[in-house]
Amino acid sequence: AYNDDINNSKKPKLPITTDMLRLMSRQLNPHVRCDSLVMAMIWVATSAMLRISEFTSDHKNNDRLLSMNQLTFIDEQDKIIECINIHQKYKIKRAILHLHQSKTDPFRKGVDIIIASAEAIQALTQYLMHTQQENQGKRSPLFRFPDGNPINGQWFMKQVSILLSNAGYNSSNYSSHSFRKGGAVSLLHNGVSDSIIRQMGR
Repeated sequence: AYNDDINNSKKPKLPITTDMLRLMSRQLNPHVRCDSLVMAMIWVATSAMLRISEFTSDHKNNDRLLSMNQLTFIDEQDKIIECINIHQKYKIKRAILHLHQSKTDPFRKGVDIIIASAEAIQALTQYLMHTQQENQGKRSPLFRFPDGNPINGQWFMKQVSILLSNAGYNSSNYSSHSFRKGGAVSLLHNGVSDSIIRQMGR
């Protein structure tokens, strides 16, 4: 997770940690759909150590793009709740994000990623509440505009750049891979071992 985007001719980009996410989130209003979308995306990207190709569209190759049926929630009674049925009345313990494939999974065995961060779960719940009145299906993109089109990486990173700048950071020091790095660094700072971080980062 630390070295995926290092280029000998460029300065490595810095991680976006959970502490930074909290500063960025202060600028967002969870009652506004667009804000709640961005908040959910930044928290999930870091908490699940995702690559940008796994949760945004590049309009060319979207075979790894997350859909609604790849996210489920587990409540305090260990009951499985589909994300299209999520509601604030549920007391969620964790979320499970299933990746059909990833860069390090060429045989498409798939992997389940556990999201236990309360802030990430809250951000996801708030965003999904906004989408419930939209024409959606289980195969709809998880992160999408109100018209159903998936969020593209360029749009997402533009929002991230604005948030970073407003929080006092030099946005040029960060890239889409900063979330994946930030997830690893945040886990390390919380005492999680290298071996577990590597496993979680796939």
